[in-house]
Amino acid sequence: MCVANIVYHLRIARDHFNPITNLILPLIGIGINGYIFYKNFLLTFLINATDFKTQSSIFWIGVLVLVIVAVFTVIGLNRTGGADKPHHFSEIAEASGE
Repeated sequence: MCVANIVYHLRIARDHFNPITNLILPLIGIGINGYIFYKNFLLTFLINATDFKTQSSIFWIGVLVLVIVAVFTVIGLNRTGGADKPHHFSEIAEASGE
């Protein structure tokens, strides 16, 4: 949400951009979220993990799922022509002109 706020106001709603509410506060939110992620996830499940079976395996399975999703996303973007061209998700919608 914090990153989307910054990107949206810098790219689309530039005339409504407020440096405090659309830059400073989201950056503080990103910092807080990053700290919580580091303290509660990385330290517990990866850096100070007691064993692979109960703790660090969660991290590595998550990384594996993330890589698989990234590969399928790239394949899908290449197959459909990328994210820049609007396209329909089915031939039925395309045929009906929706």
